[in-house]
Amino acid sequence: MQSTEILERTFGLLEDGIGILDKNVRCAFINKAGQQIFLKQIKKVPKPGDDFLSFIHPDRKELYRDYISDAFKNHTNTIVLHYPQEGSDTWFELSYIPVVEANGSIDYVCIKAKDITEKIRLEQEKEELQKSIIKATIDAQETERSIIGRELHDNVNQVLTTIKLYNEICYYDEKPNKELLHKSLVQVNYCIQEIRDLSRRLAHPKQDSEGLDEMIKELVESINATKKTNIKLLMHGVKQLQINQELQTTIYRIIQEQLTNIIKYACASEVKVIVAGTTSELAIQVQDNGVGFDMDAKRSSNGLTNMKNRAEALGGTITFDTAPGRGCSMTAELPLNMD
Repeated sequence: MQSTEILERTFGLLEDGIGILDKNVRCAFINKAGQQIFLKQIKKVPKPGDDFLSFIHPDRKELYRDYISDAFKNHTNTIVLHYPQEGSDTWFELSYIPVVEANGSIDYVCIKAKDITEKIRLEQEKEELQKSIIKATIDAQETERSIIGRELHDNVNQVLTTIKLYNEICYYDEKPNKELLHKSLVQVNYCIQEIRDLSRRLAHPKQDSEGLDEMIKELVESINATKKTNIKLLMHGVKQLQINQELQTTIYRIIQEQLTNIIKYACASEVKVIVAGTTSELAIQVQDNGVGFDMDAKRSSNGLTNMKNRAEALGGTITFDTAPGRGCSMTAELPLNMD
């Protein structure tokens, strides 16, 4: 078998399109994959001896000519070209490679066409997903700010208005009114605690000298101190993990959000928080014995959406197992190594 025939058979087996051009930019050889590319693009195939550039779209002819000329000057170039098509666009990575003879001369140039359509589409899908996650995260942050604003307006502001009324009565009353002053003092203390809770919720969790385990312990202890429920905390394999600040904040906020929801709505007497880490991921589970809820009815609630968006923004997942009358179990899984 002649070496030329062996070479042609080898090129014929390649998935990439291969075309060989002579110094007159005429087609000397094109493999089967290359023929299929031309058939798909323009419904005809260059034959040996044909002017290669006559098969190229006029808008790109000059570009091809420049790269072919560079290859004959012993310069290798690679470009990506988009080919709009009816039904399905395609992208090719085109390499212009000089074929250098033993004596250093360059009589032929090889054009290799690699179909990278699937790669481009995956990158586009990934980019769109990242955009949607970023938008969802921003929406969640805006929602959280709105919730804080409503808490200040509808709760703290109303209480302060009542305190102002009590104080005005006491100010204009000729006799001291200890009962109203006592009520006013109680309401002031309530406002202080509410603002403190809101500030803690808004503030970035401390991370300078504390690990994630200490941050979670402090959060649980602060809620247990209110006597509104009893939280048991179990942690395994967390202390030794190296967790970046973004992931620490996400984990902290998810636990904080779920505990806040439990305090507000669940009427739970017992809560269990489990945080377990491995070399590749960290899992969180928050279980309560409260009233539970209909997941379908609450699926679009701000709190659940917040947690879902936080988890998905870092490539994680979050699920809720609940029903009216049987409490709730939230499970979040987050990868430790993010691309």
